[in-house]
Amino acid sequence: MTITSQSEASPLLEAVTDWLDNVDETASAEAIQQLRQIVERPYQNRQRLMYMHLTSLSPTSTCISWTIFEPDGKHRPAISADAEIPYQNVVEALADGWLVLQAPDPRLPFDDHELDILGYQFILQKMENFYEND
Repeated sequence: MTITSQSEASPLLEAVTDWLDNVDETASAEAIQQLRQIVERPYQNRQRLMYMHLTSLSPTSTCISWTIFEPDGKHRPAISADAEIPYQNVVEALADGWLVLQAPDPRLPFDDHELDILGYQFILQKMENFYEND
């Protein structure tokens, strides 16, 4: 499954469609037909969820754990020591197109020595177009 973000898909499709409409006769008919099939391929707009646990309430604080839920129906989150954190904080994720769905409630007292939770949890979403591979 190839993922193309929704914000990138429209300009890309417009550019390719414009190119197809204005291409000259020197281009291979087979290449043009293949490109047209790619552009016209259906996609589904799906929601991705990311849970980020930070060291404080601030969205600029350091991420200490995370998991992403993919909308493929098969994804099972797992903890991996090898996995690199995709964003150091929530602000980096926002810059990449994620939206905050839920932030920790600042009115709640937090002491991770007394509670069985890890850090301050932010829940983010990103809507992306998913294309099925041929």
